[in-house]
Amino acid sequence: MVDAEKGVKERVSRPRLLIAQVLGDMRRFVSAQQIVEVLKCRNLKVGTATVYRNLKLMAEQGVDVIHVDDETFYRECSDGKRHHHVICRVCGRTVEIEVPGLERWIDKAMAHPHYRDVDHDLESFGICLKCAQAQDKSHHGEDAVKSADSGGAVMKSDN
Repeated sequence: MVDAEKGVKERVSRPRLLIAQVLGDMRRFVSAQQIVEVLKCRNLKVGTATVYRNLKLMAEQGVDVIHVDDETFYRECSDGKRHHHVICRVCGRTVEIEVPGLERWIDKAMAHPHYRDVDHDLESFGICLKCAQAQDKSHHGEDAVKSADSGGAVMKSDN
């Protein structure tokens, strides 16, 4: 890898290549601990501290990072352009979204005379169709059990 600012070729370590491979294989944001577990399942020995250290470096070089409930998640995205994500709350499946004009609107809205170097993070969360369908099936099964337990009375869940 070449550091564009310094013009120096940077040595890419084996652990960093393995971590990059895991990130490339995943279609969602993953935590450092999840990466450690995937590497362990693949019988690849990379220490936890090494994973964290490399992820920090990779984040500085453009790997997407989000913070949710005091935990940090990482994802390798295809291009370096600014973009946003919709993330499934159940399975973590992530879809990149691009809304024409959104960045311009946000930049204009964030322009404030009392702030400099203003940045933003915009991530949306929902439930993907696959998980929603699984939840629907699960809820219908619960309704049938509730109905059987209630002596045949029809009960409908509020969900």
